[in-house]
Amino acid sequence: MSQLNFAAEAATPAHIATVTANQLLPGWIRRRRKSLDMTQADLAQRLACSISTIQKVEEGERRPSKTLATHLMEALEIAEGERPVFMRLARARLTRSNPTPRNAGRSEECARSANNTPFPINALIGREVESAWIGDLLTGDDARWVTLTGLPGVGKTRLAQHIAHSVQFEDGVCYVSLAGLPAQSETEAACAAITQAICNALQTGASVDVPLFNATPRDAPDALIAHLRELHLLLVLDNFEHLLAARDLLIRLLQETRWVKLLITSRERLRLRAEHVVRLAGLPVEDGASPALQLFMARASRVSGPYMAGPAFAEKHAAQKMARICRLVDGLPLGIEMACELMATQSLDEIGDAIERDLNVLHSTSPDVPEAHRNLRVMVASVWAQLSLDEQRVVAQCAAFPGGFGFEEANQAIRFDEEPDGCNPLRTMLDALIEKSLIRRVVDDATKQSLYLLHPLLRRFAVSSQTPDP
Repeated sequence: MSQLNFAAEAATPAHIATVTANQLLPGWIRRRRKSLDMTQADLAQRLACSISTIQKVEEGERRPSKTLATHLMEALEIAEGERPVFMRLARARLTRSNPTPRNAGRSEECARSANNTPFPINALIGREVESAWIGDLLTGDDARWVTLTGLPGVGKTRLAQHIAHSVQFEDGVCYVSLAGLPAQSETEAACAAITQAICNALQTGASVDVPLFNATPRDAPDALIAHLRELHLLLVLDNFEHLLAARDLLIRLLQETRWVKLLITSRERLRLRAEHVVRLAGLPVEDGASPALQLFMARASRVSGPYMAGPAFAEKHAAQKMARICRLVDGLPLGIEMACELMATQSLDEIGDAIERDLNVLHSTSPDVPEAHRNLRVMVASVWAQLSLDEQRVVAQCAAFPGGFGFEEANQAIRFDEEPDGCNPLRTMLDALIEKSLIRRVVDDATKQSLYLLHPLLRRFAVSSQTPDP
């Protein structure tokens, strides 16, 4: 096909763009591969992907992700003038020739817009890069499962909701909040709880037209998977950490459905091979236009009005005072928002001093804030309560190292009996605390040595918990 024809193709009306992509892109890739005397195995090797991926792309069953499309253009030596059209065809929505009967009679526009995710009340600040990257990951072919991990209040739910509204799936997005469900440690009970929650969201939400599931609790997972088998759907499971025993259901969902993708929020990862983990930390804090300060000013302006826009906040000392507050909560978005609520009655210096004295000053009285997120110290206490006694002991002793600590340094201070298999139990414990976002491992710029950093909010809680009342 000549470059002139591709230029004409670039002007194809939007309503037939997907048909064009389905017809032209697979043939273009196949003909170009053969003209370069490459087999599908050769192309797969150049792209570091499976032959199955190449076969599905050439058969029109799979749409290349942005990354794969870019690599395809390089490997197939696509001319510079034709690359914009190639990318447009690669990123057009994939259509299937055999839509499921459940979609019959429903307009495409209705299917694409179906989404029961709550609309966020505030703009997303400081997570734009993560949002764009995860959205591209979920709408491409490189991943079917993304898990957002991090401490409570770090913004996992907010980011998941933003992503859910920024992507399009043919059968919509189904958002399932698990926050109100009781914790379950038994696999069968956890799977039953998750299944029921998903069924309820599918039935009462706007994500898809669903017949009521009348299956018994034992048969409900099979009925749910049968329903989802051919749907092109994003399933968002928010607050999964207390139902980790339901991993088996998620494995089945991926193995027995073709087009369902998962976006999960959890305090810790689920440790499954299909999982792409994105760990969220507090927003970066520097003097100036850092994400943490942007969030501070945006939220404080709702409380203090014109004062936030006045000359005082353009001065360096004001930025430093805001940065101090943000550092005291380690850039935690919820902590920053709670500090901003104090702007109605206190100065920046007073707020910083109060936070240093007592985390209890950081609380919210807003009725639309979940009960579990209304007091920062109570929230940190709930994290502490979920640790084992050994983990609590390690955290309490690590709190004696405010500037971070090396492993050998901690090993001298925190004694454990050596395990029979020769593993050091302290290292195992520290790794577990890293998984729970309570400790970070960094490299010291000066010494180039690895250091462990305890989350400052947890450190302050541990120190205050060990200090006897006067």
